[in-house]
Amino acid sequence: MKNNRIFIISLIILIAVSATAFSDDLDLPIPTSLEDLKNAASDFSSNIAQALPFNSTMGLNWSDAYIGQLFGVPPRFGVGLTVGATFIPIVDMNELLDMFNIKLPIEISLGLPLPSYTVEGRIGGIILPFDLGVKVGWIPSFDLPYVDVGLKYLLFGVDLRYSLLPKNIPIVKLSVGLGYNYLTGGLSKSIPAGGLPSFEFSDPDLGIDYSLDIADPTIYLDWNTHCFEVKAQASFSLLIITPYAGIGFSYAKSEAGYRAKTDVTVNGGAVELDDVMDLLQDTFGLENLSPNGFGAMKSAENYNLRAYGGISFNLTKVRIDLTLMYNFFSKSLGGTIGTRFQM
Repeated sequence: MKNNRIFIISLIILIAVSATAFSDDLDLPIPTSLEDLKNAASDFSSNIAQALPFNSTMGLNWSDAYIGQLFGVPPRFGVGLTVGATFIPIVDMNELLDMFNIKLPIEISLGLPLPSYTVEGRIGGIILPFDLGVKVGWIPSFDLPYVDVGLKYLLFGVDLRYSLLPKNIPIVKLSVGLGYNYLTGGLSKSIPAGGLPSFEFSDPDLGIDYSLDIADPTIYLDWNTHCFEVKAQASFSLLIITPYAGIGFSYAKSEAGYRAKTDVTVNGGAVELDDVMDLLQDTFGLENLSPNGFGAMKSAENYNLRAYGGISFNLTKVRIDLTLMYNFFSKSLGGTIGTRFQM
């Protein structure tokens, strides 16, 4: 129980680091163009879609490349908890949030930490030398105190690993595996009074300039990904420690974007929102446009190659894992710490 409390506190700290990046220190709103908003949303969606599959692979990176047979002596299984974060570049996120006069005043060379946690279990194989792992992490939608930032998060994953070495090599273990991860989540932030932006646009056919004005908005950043991975891992059991290293190649289908829940009005040219609905949707990519808000989501398919490795400390039937991860395509880092009971 003590270890569980430590990891939960660590997760809260990681979330707080991410959440406090949103600042209420607002400059006076400056009108911007809908074309700029469209481009900023596209850049953010592409950026986060690249980072999501990497984040989804946290958890189930157990030090032992293969844990043994379920009905062995003793039976092989384990349960545990992992918490950590991957880092995503914040340049494109800054550009999108700037459109709504929300500031990220921090400069983090590694990027913005995207926290994650999983409760996980693994059972050994039956007859054949494989093991099967399942992980889940869930944070229901809630508002973080003091920073006025909403958070939601769900991660689910499963993997199957197959041992490539015979049983008579007890120190070295080598396995290959397949995994599937699903991640969905997001952040939300209300814009205080006095920080309301407006967006300028023109009708190219009529040559009339308009502005899209919003009031009392709440901005949501939403994302999800389905990630399929093939991986290989080696581990070395050396008394009370187990060094390990692995590599994974994944294909992912992701979706990311923003939503603005707000009162929407159009100024200029004596028109109503319905009169320019087609223009806003077709030319500027606004989706779900209504007097109550708008947004834009973008789908992406990509590939990722990651390396991971670390060391576990083996205390009787308790393991403590320290893992580092690196994404070769996005050049981003990640790290986790985990504890588990393992037979």
